[in-house]
Amino acid sequence: MPDRMTQLIYVSTARPRLSETEVADIVQASRRNNARREVTGLLVFNGMNFMQALEGPEDVLVPTFRAICSDPRHEGVVTIATKALAEREFPDWSMGFERLDPDAPERHQLILIDERLREKLPERVPESTARLFLSFNSLGRNREML
Repeated sequence: MPDRMTQLIYVSTARPRLSETEVADIVQASRRNNARREVTGLLVFNGMNFMQALEGPEDVLVPTFRAICSDPRHEGVVTIATKALAEREFPDWSMGFERLDPDAPERHQLILIDERLREKLPERVPESTARLFLSFNSLGRNREML
């Protein structure tokens, strides 16, 4: 019997002075490794923090998440939600990526208002998952207020 389909969502803090190249390396490695492991999801970076949804068989997610937690390019990994899935919410994304950095050069800037972020999310993403990413999006826009 196949392992149950699981989704895990976490946030973390990027290492100070994490470069654009390092972020691009994270995205490329995630896409490559996730496709091989049949893991799907979404990674969002606001210039300071990451938020990621990972989904796949539980026996694959546990070691994948363990490797993510030990990556020195970020710290303070906090699991926000874990749930069993009947079907994937991000079935076509080996790793969707959005950068939500208000300080990024305009060509890299992607400040999404709630409606635009909703448009980016697959239709099957439930409201509870969408709200987590919308909240993170707001934090990215308002981080100078913290």
